Amino acid sequence: MHRFVVLLIVWFICRSAVAQDPVEEMMRKIKERTEAQMKKTEKYVRDYIARDDSLFADFLKKDWEYFQAYQGRLRDPKPKPKELPAAEPKPTPPLPGGAAQVIAQPEPEPKPQPPAPPPPDVKRGTELNFDYFTMPIKLMYDEKTKITLHTPINNLAISNFWDELSRTDFADLKTQIDGYVKRMNLNDYGCAQLLYQTGKQIYGDKPNEVRLFIWFMLVKSGYKARVGYNNAGVFLLLPIRNMVYSVPYLTLGGQQYFAIRFENEPELAGALYTYDTEYPGADHSLSLMVPAAPQFKNAVLQKNLTFSYGGKQYSLALKYSDDAVRFFKYYPQTDWDVYFSYQTAPAVQNAILNALKPIITGRSEPDAVNLILRFVQTAFEYKTDDDNFGREKPLFPDETVFYDFSDCEDRSIMFAYLVRELLGLEVVGLHYPGHMATAVRFVSAVSGDFVSFEGKNYLVCDPTYINADIGMAMPQFKNVSPNVVKIKAL
Repeated sequence: MHRFVVLLIVWFICRSAVAQDPVEEMMRKIKERTEAQMKKTEKYVRDYIARDDSLFADFLKKDWEYFQAYQGRLRDPKPKPKELPAAEPKPTPPLPGGAAQVIAQPEPEPKPQPPAPPPPDVKRGTELNFDYFTMPIKLMYDEKTKITLHTPINNLAISNFWDELSRTDFADLKTQIDGYVKRMNLNDYGCAQLLYQTGKQIYGDKPNEVRLFIWFMLVKSGYKARVGYNNAGVFLLLPIRNMVYSVPYLTLGGQQYFAIRFENEPELAGALYTYDTEYPGADHSLSLMVPAAPQFKNAVLQKNLTFSYGGKQYSLALKYSDDAVRFFKYYPQTDWDVYFSYQTAPAVQNAILNALKPIITGRSEPDAVNLILRFVQTAFEYKTDDDNFGREKPLFPDETVFYDFSDCEDRSIMFAYLVRELLGLEVVGLHYPGHMATAVRFVSAVSGDFVSFEGKNYLVCDPTYINADIGMAMPQFKNVSPNVVKIKAL
């Protein structure tokens, strides 16, 4: 009987196993078919991309057109004054019915943010180590990327460069660079700049190859970047949504392409050969807007500034981002709203605002704005950009704190930033010939010089007119209609 039971159990187990075999076999076959289909799809995608690259390389072999390059535009041909006028400050009269009061409390220190995810860890290829400003960069790249541009430099040589680079394992390198772009809060220009630094590390002292590498990687990232060539070599041509000043440009297909330089490279002059079509899917223009402050080592430094207001002297310890100062040193000169809309890093912003909040709390709006105005007018030394930098260079707020000198647009940008963040009032920029000021829309009715914009009145506040109070325009601009700069919220 015992033997019979054992045989019965064995028979049942075997029968169950046999019954399960078809299910397991079915699942195995489904898995195999799925994996085969995925490999087939991946191969199709690779072949599709390769076909695009091949077709594009063939297109580049066709005749390129000769386009005239235009010299970079000057934003304002009128020179700025070497010395600033000063006004006799007047006490702000009491407002009927009482003025709106400023109630500001120091904000708590920003909560520590979780660290950004590290760039993808790629094992294949040759290791590359360098510093992007103060951020250590580690990349792995395909050694075949080191392509030499054949001579003479023409469209055939450039086509061959594209074709060879498209056959390398560039996708891994692109994925790593994209990871660093996100980690460092880089905008479009910062991404192009990182590609430039990467290209220098790969190609060394070969600027033509570096520019072709940037072009290739930007196109592969969806940007409609182009290149052109003449007797001086290869030039990178970038479509930028914002206006760029003092940089040569071409007009292609109704859009302006700027010959951007990242360091002391030769400037485009005259004309050059280029093509007039887009790579499939590359349809984005680059933006110079800065949605977030760049972050490398998050170094926050301090500078002490003093000023007097209402017979009392104040000393403030202001902080600035060393990352931002380094990043913006050679930033292209662009639209005013790019500078006015910038937000510095949270730690720096809280430090600057907390330094000023205690001394404006409890004051009326006009009195608080006058205090901020006097701070910006007198705490910073004045010097024109030509004398300070040898070129036109508007400053972002971090730079204004860092540098020893600033001019009218730098102070206007700083003043607008402080009034918006401290008081929540609407501010616009006022661009006069050879001068920049601001205007503020008050909750309470305040008299003085004003401008009307989009159905609202804004009281003139000039951060460069020394000791001038709100509503006091410089005498030479009282009857001049300025161009109004609307500040965008990013």
